Amino acid sequence: MCLLNSRPTLLVVLGYGCHLTEGLKGMLDRVLEFDLTRGMNVEAIFATGGFTNQRSAPGISEAQLMRDYLHRNRALHPVYIDESAITTEDNIRALKNFIEHGYVGGIKSIQDLNVMVFCDRLHHKKTSKMMSRIFGKDSRFVIIGFKIIEPTLKNIITQSVALHLDILAMDYDFFRRRQLARKSRIIAKS
Repeated sequence: MCLLNSRPTLLVVLGYGCHLTEGLKGMLDRVLEFDLTRGMNVEAIFATGGFTNQRSAPGISEAQLMRDYLHRNRALHPVYIDESAITTEDNIRALKNFIEHGYVGGIKSIQDLNVMVFCDRLHHKKTSKMMSRIFGKDSRFVIIGFKIIEPTLKNIITQSVALHLDILAMDYDFFRRRQLARKSRIIAKS
């Protein structure tokens, strides 16, 4: 998708934990670069992510952490947040809700926006598939992946399996319940 057009641009940041790691800072710094670039026609930034580190970061959401960092580093445009998302699907559904409510200059369709989604590199494929499923196959968006976690063999295998299970969870309650139970266990421990 060419971003040099007259459509407003929405920068979207998918959370990855409630700790400001070097990888997450790198991704947020890249968001700031786009935010400050003339000609990008940025309207807003949307950060999404819930309270995923209950033990090590109680009371802090991924979205709040990212918004605070972007504000501290002089984000030029408004930063909106959604703190309810636990899964990638939740993140994307929150984004759809945000767009459909017209929070970006009154625009209520992804087709009328340039949407740039920033996420962990290992989630790139899953994010792309879920964006297409939720917004439609003809939706226009760009996914920009960053190395937030180390791409070890174990992480790559885990994400490859999770990709398929997360897609199944979009259609089948059995898989959705298992996914949420697994996420709840992870959140309680981290």
